[in-house]
Amino acid sequence: MISIAMTAVSKPILLIIALFAGILPLTAQSRPVNCKDEIANIGTAGNVQIDRFMSLISSIEQLAKNSKSLEDIINEVVTHDGRGFVFRLEGLFRLYSVVYGAKINDWEGLTKDLEDAIGHYTEQIEFKQFYETRLKDKKGLPHEGMIKYYDSQITSHHQELMTLLENYHWDPSASKKENHSFLEKMKSFIQKTKWKDPQEEQNLIFETIKSEIKKIEKGVAFEKLNNINKLKQNREKLVYWLHELRRLLRWILIYIQSFPGYFELDPPKKGDPLPEYVYLTQTPLANSRFSKVQPDNRITRKIHIHFHLFLAISQFVQDLGEVKSYGEGLNAASHALVAAGGAKDFDQAFDKIRDLLKDDPDYIRVAHRGDLLVDELENSNLLKVFRKSMRIQ
Repeated sequence: MISIAMTAVSKPILLIIALFAGILPLTAQSRPVNCKDEIANIGTAGNVQIDRFMSLISSIEQLAKNSKSLEDIINEVVTHDGRGFVFRLEGLFRLYSVVYGAKINDWEGLTKDLEDAIGHYTEQIEFKQFYETRLKDKKGLPHEGMIKYYDSQITSHHQELMTLLENYHWDPSASKKENHSFLEKMKSFIQKTKWKDPQEEQNLIFETIKSEIKKIEKGVAFEKLNNINKLKQNREKLVYWLHELRRLLRWILIYIQSFPGYFELDPPKKGDPLPEYVYLTQTPLANSRFSKVQPDNRITRKIHIHFHLFLAISQFVQDLGEVKSYGEGLNAASHALVAAGGAKDFDQAFDKIRDLLKDDPDYIRVAHRGDLLVDELENSNLLKVFRKSMRIQ
C-alpha cells in the first residue's frame, strides 16, 4: 500500500452500486483489438503517459501555489473547480487500473477519496444555497433550526476535507521536512512506473471504454424494466439513482478528455448514425471547454468518435445534472426540516417542502424530466450506437 495516511470520508450509500451490479469497479477483462498498424513518431513509451499525468498535476498545483494554509487551498479548489482536475486525474487512474492492475488501484482509491471529499463539501454549500434561494422566505418553516442544520453539515464536511488534506501531508504551513505532499508522492510513482507501449495501451483503453459503456446500457435497461417504479416509492433513492446514472455517463466523457492524443472527435457527415443529435454541433455546448479533446502529435493513430454523439451524452449529463441538483436540494431541505423539528420523518418533510415549491418554475420543469431522460436514453439506443460506432485507425 502507498504510505500516505488515510481518513474515513463519509459517502452516501448509493442504491446504484447494488442495482448496477458489475459496473463498478472496472474489471481487467478487456483484450486489445487485433490491430497490426504501426504508430509513427509516437515517442518513447512512458513519455506520453508521464506528460499526461503531469499536465493535470500541474493544474492542481497551481491552485495551491500561493496558499499559505489548508484553508487557502480549500478556498482555491472550491473557487476554481479543482474538483474537475481531480476528476480527470481519477479518470486516468480508473482506466489505468485495468491496464496496470493493483499498483494503480491504490492511487485510484486515494484520488477518489479526495474527489469525494471535495464534492461532499461543495454539495453542502450548494444545498444551503438552494434553501436561501427558494425557501428562506417561505412561511411555516423553522428557519433558525434549518439554517443551523445546514451550517452543521457544511462544518462537518469541511472538517473531513481538512483532515484528508492533513493526512495527505498537504499543509503548506508545515515544515518542508513534514510536508511530503500527496502530489509529490504521486509524481514520483508516475515517473518510476514502467509504462506500456502507447499502441498497446491505446488498444486496451479502446476496449475497456466500450466494455464499460455496454455495462451502462444493460444497467439502464434493467432499471427501466424492473426497478424504476419501485424507486419512485422512495424519492431519496430515486434521486441517488439519477445522480449515479449521470456520474457513469460523465465518466465516459472524462475518459475521453483525460487521454490527450488518443481520441478524435469527428464532425458530422451525411449517413452518420442518430442524425437527430447533429443540431447539438451548432449549440453553445459544442464550444464548451468540456467538449474538446487535447491533441498530442506523438500519437498518429486515433480512436474516432462522432462529435454529435459525444455532445448527445454531454447533453444528457447536463440535463440529468439539473434534475439531480434540484432533487438533492429538495432532499437536503427535507432532512433539514426534520432536524429542525418541523416534520416527524423524511416523507412528511418532503411532502411539505414539495408543496411549498409546487409553483417554482424550476420544480415544474424538472418534476418529470428524469423519467423522460431515462426513456430517451434507452429508446434512442444512444449508448449502443456510440459504442458500436467507435473505431480505431
